[in-house]
Amino acid sequence: MQHKPAARVASPSPKPKLSAEQVLDGFLKNTGSSAYAQLTSSVAVGTVQLTGQKQPGSVEIKSKAPNKFLLRMVLPDLGEVAMGYDGKEGWARDPNLGLRLLKGEELAQLRLQALQSIAPQNWRNLFKRVENLGVSKAGNTSFYKLRLFPKDGSAPILQFHDTTTLLLTRTDQAQATPQGKMNTITYFNDWRTNNGIRTSFQMRQTTRDLELVMTLTQVQNNLPLPDSDFARPAESPNKPAKVK
Repeated sequence: MQHKPAARVASPSPKPKLSAEQVLDGFLKNTGSSAYAQLTSSVAVGTVQLTGQKQPGSVEIKSKAPNKFLLRMVLPDLGEVAMGYDGKEGWARDPNLGLRLLKGEELAQLRLQALQSIAPQNWRNLFKRVENLGVSKAGNTSFYKLRLFPKDGSAPILQFHDTTTLLLTRTDQAQATPQGKMNTITYFNDWRTNNGIRTSFQMRQTTRDLELVMTLTQVQNNLPLPDSDFARPAESPNKPAKVK
């Protein structure tokens, strides 16, 4: 009598040793811990390289407690692209669409970015639920795969953390845009300690066929920043922005 070979069962993902909460708290401990509580502002400058552009542009990222944020890029042959949140109002400006006031999920996602950039230790106030989906592997490196559900109802965020250092290596999210939702993947590399806080000095972002690489050259914390840095520019909505 012949016996049929037993069906092969796919091996499950390794069970995570840490909960999602433990991973997030460990990440904060390994990147700044108590220094985050003393953070009042952050200014980062560097270069930005866009797919198809031969020359790099410049990037500036500003955050101010409790909830202000500004991202400004100047790209060769394209001009200035910027978005900001002043604590109440969110806006975006680029040469194609001009100045826009953000609403709905687009505004919610920018507000969440503003809050996370200046006070990441308050993540429990921002997410209604976090899950550890297991351990994934790329090459010789293993990662905890987390899923975070924002309280504001915007799209969930996938985060990948190195299982050894707990450093953030990648995020995936469906970003709201004027053209609809676009899946955006961001990779974080070159973590350096500056004023007691460990920061990623290189971020590579892919959206469809577009890739953008931001490389920071300087990060300064706790500088005095006027609220006007984050305010909506004077141009009326949808008026093409002037490139300086």
